[in-house]
Amino acid sequence: MKMNAIRAAWQLIKEKPDTVIIVKPLPENTLAVFLAKPFLKKTKIILDVDDFELEANQLTSLLQRAAIHASERAAVKMASHIIVATPFLGDHMQLLTGSKIPVTLIPTGLPLIPLSLDGERDGVRGILVSPAGTARHTMLFAGSVSISSGHRVDMLPEILVQVRKRVPDATLIIAGTGDDETALREQFAKLGLQDATTWHGRFSLDNIGPLMQDSAVLIDPIDASIANRAKSSFRAALALAYGVPIVSSNIGIRTAMIPATLHARFFAKPGDATAYAEKIITLLQAPVSEKDSALLQDASTQYQYNYLAQVYYNCIV
Repeated sequence: MKMNAIRAAWQLIKEKPDTVIIVKPLPENTLAVFLAKPFLKKTKIILDVDDFELEANQLTSLLQRAAIHASERAAVKMASHIIVATPFLGDHMQLLTGSKIPVTLIPTGLPLIPLSLDGERDGVRGILVSPAGTARHTMLFAGSVSISSGHRVDMLPEILVQVRKRVPDATLIIAGTGDDETALREQFAKLGLQDATTWHGRFSLDNIGPLMQDSAVLIDPIDASIANRAKSSFRAALALAYGVPIVSSNIGIRTAMIPATLHARFFAKPGDATAYAEKIITLLQAPVSEKDSALLQDASTQYQYNYLAQVYYNCIV
């Protein structure tokens, strides 16, 4: 780690860039910039924070926690502008800086053009979403299959069990891989749900379209932990872009991303599999209208890369 930091610092000194972005205030990243900073008198340093690192990493000692604490504070002191992914992180950074350094919120985005339900908007053809109500009774989880990343994938088996009691043909697609995949597969098998579960494996934004079109509900199971309050929500952005309903919890940036008129239908009690199942059942039995799908897509505009890129550019120049 030390050698990586030294190599990165030496490269920075040779390049003398106009702007350096510290992507995550972890010790290796911060140390590299700290070592190079005396030689970068005219370089603007930006800190980009997309996680609360003390909760996002599996730390095993007080020394590791102290190192991340120190690294975060050192990165803040070097930065002339801070970019955060969620309001929680924005508040955290404001406290650390005493509101003396500009902090800009730039949430997780998607390179997708929001389209109307007939597949066209402003004369541009692109992603075609299925009209509301035509998707099968299929649920989709898309993301890391690791509880440590904040995703409560351990809730998925119980959610599926309860949903199938009322919607017997309901199925679940899990797109993604992670540390808890093996344990989760075993849990589904133990409950006799292997035939109701499809493991898609890794996905990219280039091939997520068919999965979204074939799914009636996107699931984003979370609890009310600090980690989830700090994280931006890729699944919420995905639901907006495709106009597909999502069941999650009113935690963190999801509150702002999901239109307020849909909160009651989409948000379940955090960490409660029964509450999640109830919301999903309701959406499977009474799908969102085309008007609500369009509302979701309209809300996605501010989470498109073309919009966010301009905001980011204004921060780093």
